Amino acid sequence: LGVARAGVLDTMLRRPLDGLRTIVSKRKKRYEFEGSSLDLAYITPGVIAMGFPSRGFEAAYRNSIDTVYRFFETRHPDRYFIFNLCSERMYDASRFHGRVANYPFDDHSPPPFELMRPMVRHVCSWLDSEHGNVAAIHCKAGKGRTGVMAVAYLLHSGICRTADDAIRRFAVERTHDGKGVTVPSQLRYCRYFAANLGMERPLYSIHVSKIKVHRCPPGMMVAISIVGGQARFESSVQGLPDTPSDVDVDSHLTIAGDVRISLRDIRKGGGGGGGGGG
Repeated sequence: LGVARAGVLDTMLRRPLDGLRTIVSKRKKRYEFEGSSLDLAYITPGVIAMGFPSRGFEAAYRNSIDTVYRFFETRHPDRYFIFNLCSERMYDASRFHGRVANYPFDDHSPPPFELMRPMVRHVCSWLDSEHGNVAAIHCKAGKGRTGVMAVAYLLHSGICRTADDAIRRFAVERTHDGKGVTVPSQLRYCRYFAANLGMERPLYSIHVSKIKVHRCPPGMMVAISIVGGQARFESSVQGLPDTPSDVDVDSHLTIAGDVRISLRDIRKGGGGGGGGGG
């Protein structure tokens, strides 16, 4: 057995629940506290990345909210603030004395660009308000969404000068294998944030009258989905039966802010690519 696998096996034999949590957290770094293993790591002395504080059965393989509470009350009493990035779940902020803020966006997706700067300003405001304050950022697994916002903080605070430096810093501090933020759209938004660091962007809207799918494969039935701001558009189109073809779809849609475009081949029931833009 390799050293890492042997360590997991030893943990499972001595503390079965912690062994299960270690398997679920994969190659993320963990923090030992009061005989328990937390899916948690310090990215800087003041910024913590962690997994979701869970209850019930889920607490058997993720962070237990009770253990997370004891950790903060012991290590950082009255000096912690938690930032929840999950769009799919929340919890009672009173469990942490009301020091919880929600900045939600979807799993495996980048944040709305207009959410990034307010959140990192909130983090910086809390850290600067009193010496010894810490900010804990989490999503479900504490890696993808958490990584994007941790990278944004590292850039905004000046700790890191480039997006690549910040992405690398998070990966090293959060994981054993150097694989922190890995979703392409999330990496793209780390670089968008770095490129726009010194400027406030006005929010533009544009009208999309037509969508053109170039060289649609023969016979493919393409489902098209566009989400931008409050606007949503869905349609489908089929290519010619015998040869690749360009196909047009009338949309007449006004979009603003971040835009996601998805294409899916209905015949296969599979997912297509999506893109985000500011």
